[in-house]
Amino acid sequence: MDFSQVDQPDVISIDSDDDSDEVKVEQVVDSIEVDQIEYTPPVDSRNGEGSAAALRNGNYGEYYNLELELSPLEQSAPRRYIRIALAMPWVFHMAFEDQQQQEVLDRVGDAFFKTIQRWPFLGGSFRQSETDVGKLQLKYPEDLDMRDLDTMVRMRFIDMWDCLRLPDLYQLETSSFGRNRFRWGSAPVPERFMPVLARVSFARGSVIVGFSFSEVIFDRESIRNFLDTFIQSTYGGHDNTSLAQDRTLPVGQTDQANLSLFPCFDWSGCDPERKTPQHALRSKVFTIDIHKVRALYRVVQETIYQNETEGVALYEDCFLALFWVSIMRARFHNGRFRLEEKAHVFYSVPGAENTRLPQTLDLDHCGNTTITAVATCEAMNLIRPPATHEQELRQQIHIETVALAAQVLRKTLRGFTGTHLSHLVALKRLMDPIHTNTAHERALRRHTDCLAFEDWSCFGTDQAANIPYAQRHKHYFFPCYDDLQEGTVIILPRTNEYYGDKNWNVCVCLAQDDMELLIENLQRDKWWSPSLRQ
Repeated sequence: MDFSQVDQPDVISIDSDDDSDEVKVEQVVDSIEVDQIEYTPPVDSRNGEGSAAALRNGNYGEYYNLELELSPLEQSAPRRYIRIALAMPWVFHMAFEDQQQQEVLDRVGDAFFKTIQRWPFLGGSFRQSETDVGKLQLKYPEDLDMRDLDTMVRMRFIDMWDCLRLPDLYQLETSSFGRNRFRWGSAPVPERFMPVLARVSFARGSVIVGFSFSEVIFDRESIRNFLDTFIQSTYGGHDNTSLAQDRTLPVGQTDQANLSLFPCFDWSGCDPERKTPQHALRSKVFTIDIHKVRALYRVVQETIYQNETEGVALYEDCFLALFWVSIMRARFHNGRFRLEEKAHVFYSVPGAENTRLPQTLDLDHCGNTTITAVATCEAMNLIRPPATHEQELRQQIHIETVALAAQVLRKTLRGFTGTHLSHLVALKRLMDPIHTNTAHERALRRHTDCLAFEDWSCFGTDQAANIPYAQRHKHYFFPCYDDLQEGTVIILPRTNEYYGDKNWNVCVCLAQDDMELLIENLQRDKWWSPSLRQ
């Protein structure tokens, strides 16, 4: 397979009068500096057919002749991308670097195409509805052509100064996986944007595939299914003969929405909390030894049994509870969290998965059913402040506190039923998307008493992708550094999830002083060591 398209360079402009550090991205179409051009494989003869040619000739309606009906949750979803980088150690040979890169691009493109074939509508494009200006429509071609990949998969040529060569890539700075690893210049716009994009980039020691998943059509379960199919397809034996065109998304059973079911929205008229400038944030991946996680889980179970609380806590609950308690202790010490307050965790989960009986994965699922649970705990119960200020830094985390936090997290997730999802569908159908998204941002106070949790552990597979010249037994997943916001805590994918022998990894983004204290506390309590590898 050969690609003739190349990413247009991104021109980044920052408004000096705006201290919010908001970055504006513009596309350069006609004027391209020579040193900005990315690697372009040899051009083949492609004229007259294929999506790229059809769009250039203005034949959008003729080529994209099928339409997928979007649910109310999808219509109101933020029109932005979830960016995830798949990184693998990679052997680079300067003598035949062009051949190496072309082989990698061919393998990734072929696997991407096979994955799209399973969900053909992912090969289409979102457009503004022709009948309702405020809504989207997803149109896609009846027969996807390999040439359609020209606009979906791009490659960035190796930069000899770009070196990602460590035994454990999780020890790298998260800034190594920023906007240059993704299709950053392809931010969703009302005119046209695609459900999924990818960029293949190379560094000395690593190959990175940066995926961009549209929040309109992807939730966590959808991303898991896509990545699993993609990785299987890199081995060449996945023909995807079973198409998954018929979607079974939840349908609202009520015309009224009970707003009290959703503390993730704040309907007051006050302004949202001011965002911390990007330069004042720090993100880091922490690797926690698998034996310590197992020991923590066992102690939490013993504590629950002894206290007769009848609660439940899974591995991921205990792991996230450890960071919930540790982060809020750091914020308490830094004066951002007070004893009379309550701590909140906004936990985004796929609603369809959490309302199935029995609760099982749907391997054909592709859609957005994201629902946000809110776990709440009193500050006094969560951080157990010391008797004196002098004792504060010497105090270790109480296991009883972690056990309480873990039970609160699991109870919140288990409390979701089909009723919640039905009322959320009604809410999204009745209210303006801008209004609901603003209400969500208002409720999520990232700088003070709230954290945003995501569990990506299910994205891991039993085997790494089969990429030419890469170490097949190792792969790493990173969120996009430039997308991370304060208070974000993400469990990164694990091989075999519960039953693997790999360590647990979590990506955390906090204000600089909160991060420094979190690192200090985790090291002192011997939960984390900077020398620990995956």
